[in-house]
Amino acid sequence: SLDADARSDVYSLGATLFAAITGVSPSHLDDPRPGHEGQVRSVRDFLPAVPQEVSEIVARMVAADPDLRYPSAAGAAEALAAWSKPAPVDVDFQALV
Repeated sequence: SLDADARSDVYSLGATLFAAITGVSPSHLDDPRPGHEGQVRSVRDFLPAVPQEVSEIVARMVAADPDLRYPSAAGAAEALAAWSKPAPVDVDFQALV
């Protein structure tokens, strides 16, 4: 689309995050319940243990209306930063090859 901008990238990142959290394909984002047409299902519909605030961040990232999304990936990252816990990752790279 000629209207694509940084918010399109935010949507893509949100759909990827949705799938990473829930294990559900982003094609299942639309809420099928009557009266919820055009709305996105909540991450918590699939995984209730996810904090409400994280669910709201993901929902904003995948909002159908680009004007409701974060204006950039940096904005979404800033919102998610409060929920990240940097920690060392121990990976046996030899086992991966």
